[in-house]
Amino acid sequence: MMRSMSNTELTISIIGAFLATLIATFFTSIILESVYAPMVLASTGASAMLIFGLPHS
Repeated sequence: MMRSMSNTELTISIIGAFLATLIATFFTSIILESVYAPMVLASTGASAMLIFGLPHS
């Protein structure tokens, strides 16, 4: 059975997912100068959803 998240956990999860995606996008597009940044961003967003959005599963 899955527990529901408190408002504090939800806020931290949203901020964590946003920061993780932002950092991955920065490294991909600025430092590595990759043309495949949208694909990396989609993959990172999906991973962030699983890691930060479902912490109790």
